[in-house]
Amino acid sequence: MTEETTLLRRRIRELEDRIQALRSSRRILMDLLSMQEKAKETRIRQLERENRVLRRKAREFAQRAIERANAFHQLKDRFQQSNSIE
Repeated sequence: MTEETTLLRRRIRELEDRIQALRSSRRILMDLLSMQEKAKETRIRQLERENRVLRRKAREFAQRAIERANAFHQLKDRFQQSNSIE
């Protein structure tokens, strides 16, 4: 083999090694991207669940506030009626 052939074979081997390293890097990046996407989806589901709970609690709170306001107005009306009778 000539020196040029040896250099070319060495260069081919370096390039093949580089290709393999790039494939490995790509595979690692794709795995990381997949993991990040799964984590994002999990977080979105968690936030949606939390949002539903908070909306339900807000509805319940508002309903209780309305009920208490109605009870207050009924008591106020009774008090005014009892004062007007006297």
